[in-house]
Amino acid sequence: MMKMETITLSDENYYSNEADWQFMSVSQLKNFLECEAAELSKLKGDWEADSDKKPLLVGNYVHSYFESPEAHEAFKVENKEKMFSTKKPHGLLKDF
Repeated sequence: MMKMETITLSDENYYSNEADWQFMSVSQLKNFLECEAAELSKLKGDWEADSDKKPLLVGNYVHSYFESPEAHEAFKVENKEKMFSTKKPHGLLKDF
């Protein structure tokens, strides 16, 4: 049997597949209760659900704002292409 080394959750690995294998989130539990086969397939990397990533991005945008000014600015820089208009006038898209 393969033994995994326990990881420490961080900003870098929080949304990783490795973290999903070791820690169960409320969302993951709900997905297992809805359909075990689908959630296990997602964990194994055999299947990816068609889902809109925008609500997660909006939530993380708000979270970073309350975390610190530095975290918020870093989040905006990291996700610039997904959050800001490329057309003039440049600015945040309406969802943000």
